Amino acid sequence: MTVACQSSASPTPDLGSSDFLKRPVGQNFLDIPFKSLFHVRQYDNSDAAQMISDVQRYFVDNWPWKSNTECQSYLDADLEWATLLGYPDMLPECVRPFSIYITWGFLIDDTVDSWSPQELNIFIKGCYRMLKEYDCQVEEVEEERESQSTYLTMMRDIFDRIMATDIADPGAPSPARDLCRGTFQWLLTTASIAERESAMQSPSLEAYLNFRAQDTGMCLSKEMIAWACGRPIKQHLWEDNNIKLLDDLTSKHVSLANDLFSYRRETEVAKQTDAGEVSKAIANAVVFVIQERALDEKDAILFLWHYLSDLETEMLKVEDNIKATYSGGDLDEVERHIECMKAVCAGNIAWSSRCKRYNTPLSN
Repeated sequence: MTVACQSSASPTPDLGSSDFLKRPVGQNFLDIPFKSLFHVRQYDNSDAAQMISDVQRYFVDNWPWKSNTECQSYLDADLEWATLLGYPDMLPECVRPFSIYITWGFLIDDTVDSWSPQELNIFIKGCYRMLKEYDCQVEEVEEERESQSTYLTMMRDIFDRIMATDIADPGAPSPARDLCRGTFQWLLTTASIAERESAMQSPSLEAYLNFRAQDTGMCLSKEMIAWACGRPIKQHLWEDNNIKLLDDLTSKHVSLANDLFSYRRETEVAKQTDAGEVSKAIANAVVFVIQERALDEKDAILFLWHYLSDLETEMLKVEDNIKATYSGGDLDEVERHIECMKAVCAGNIAWSSRCKRYNTPLSN
């Protein structure tokens, strides 16, 4: 059964004196010192507060909430701030649909974790049907009435909003189309129990993080920046191995930070008797390092914070190599793209360390 959330007194973050960044850092894992080398920037627009309210209203009215408590937890979770801090260079016309998209990504990821294998199968078949609209190579799938769920209806609406910002030929390649198509591939990865279990048997932390970049959706960082910030990379630049490496490092950075901040939450969920099959198949860097290196929890977390710092140092070295390679218009283009990538990393740390999603104990 789903319910409508009562939100007359729903909290809306104040972008003025009580700015989100002024909120005290949570004590989840930041008792271990870490300071990002990247500067935190924030999307700054007078309409931002109204945008947050609009996005909250969209999910209050349309998401299939199981209870008012669940809905209120969403309203309190600060999910919209992930977009404002991670993508400060958003185009004005993309702010609302992109915030809806990012918020939906968090919600659908949590929801998939609670589903049974049968529910996952139905949802995946629905995804395949929609993916056919973006990639003609997808095989035919059997129609199932049950797969026409609220989740799939909302997904189609969100993708329609993304595509509506694109004035290109509806059938031609475009940043909006690439993002929608890539998102389906992400859903197929994050819903796979077998892939999560296999990832925890990876031969190295690097191999594990390659999986997590897919599992968290950060493999789409290039597509997100290209569409939401209006900064696509020309093909001849994207073929540069250093630019590809920087994108890979960015994806690993965000994925690892997410693992660190979500570790407590994920392990608590996995222990619950009513947790879904996917959530019980936990994939987290802390657990991986504890197993791989035979470390206790505290040392594993400390190791990963140092690893995160090393990723940032490596990113700066790769940035220098890229900037030394180009000049003129190409240099301007890669510099803008690099600044977007660094903003994603810094913004994710700033949001994760303050949001209630990661810093509020789960209720039983």
